[in-house]
Amino acid sequence: MNMRNHGDREVSRDANLTWSGGNENHAMDLMSMISGATQDFKLVLDFLPAYLPQFTTFHNIMLGVSLGGHTAWRMALAARSQIEAFAMVVGCPNLTSLLLERLGIDAAVFGVKGEELETIEYSQLEKVMNEQQRRRWPRALAELTRKDDQRILEEFPTDVPVFMCNGEYDKLVPSRYTSAWLERRKAMLKGDVASEESKARLFVQENTGHSCTKEMVAMLADWLGDLYKL
Repeated sequence: MNMRNHGDREVSRDANLTWSGGNENHAMDLMSMISGATQDFKLVLDFLPAYLPQFTTFHNIMLGVSLGGHTAWRMALAARSQIEAFAMVVGCPNLTSLLLERLGIDAAVFGVKGEELETIEYSQLEKVMNEQQRRRWPRALAELTRKDDQRILEEFPTDVPVFMCNGEYDKLVPSRYTSAWLERRKAMLKGDVASEESKARLFVQENTGHSCTKEMVAMLADWLGDLYKL
């Protein structure tokens, strides 16, 4: 099925545009589509077994590209016990920092890196935001998004395989957000670093932008095959 507001489910073409494309509600539209898609997929996971009673075992794997990649990260919060593996291609685990940098917020003002902007309280952010930025990134949305980003860092399952693919020159969703998430997870888990490394795999393809390449597809196919190798 299509993602919300995509393909035959599209109700507003403008809602799929970014701020630079003229959509003042870019952040709200993006986050609500991701949240809605997460609810859709959770609904399928919950009820599919009831429609297919002839099957007693289900192997659910969540893979997504771009918007689907963002959604896959959120699915780890919504259905962590129902999914056996995750693959995110050009997705982002830290949408607060991604959107704040798109908004033009200078992380250096707060003495942090761009991929650490989600650590800054909204009360501090609004002091440096202009009227347009505050309108584009309202407190209600900021707090909702930040809460999920923090949960993805702290609660993402360590016992589930995850394969992350990014492009070295991706300007839309830079790979450094994923790299930073992985490093922070390792530091946070400390004694569990070895097990985390064995479950989490990151591939950043050289000379590649915001795309799912044939090399990524081939690696994902091998990865999936290895998961269920007899």
